[in-house]
Amino acid sequence: YGENVESWRWGDAHMATHRHSVLGEVPVLQYFVNIRQSTSGGDHTLMRAQTSGRDPEPFANVHGSIYRGVYDFADPESSVFILSTGQSGHPLSRHYDDLGDLWRRGEYIPMTLDPDLARGGAVGITRLLPADD
Repeated sequence: YGENVESWRWGDAHMATHRHSVLGEVPVLQYFVNIRQSTSGGDHTLMRAQTSGRDPEPFANVHGSIYRGVYDFADPESSVFILSTGQSGHPLSRHYDDLGDLWRRGEYIPMTLDPDLARGGAVGITRLLPADD
């Protein structure tokens, strides 16, 4: 991390890598489908994940929460959540990694139980129907 201790940054060493389950190990594609981001915090924070302690990246985050939710049972409309990557698992989707920056900064997205509010923010509808016999 260099000789200048003042330039060291926690996140430079403590990277979270979210590997694509199918394409994440393909040599060329891994650079496009695996999401890497620096993490903040220290040993005793929610943002901290387990590290392996092994070379070549002994501080890399190898286990941590990809979903965080805070549920207010007294006021469900005050509940919030965040995903570490995005809502979609498709690397070409605009929603593949669109929540990662919020997750890294410790920010959240509000949840609602109001169907009209949920529909108002929708970008489409997916219907799963049984096949005709």
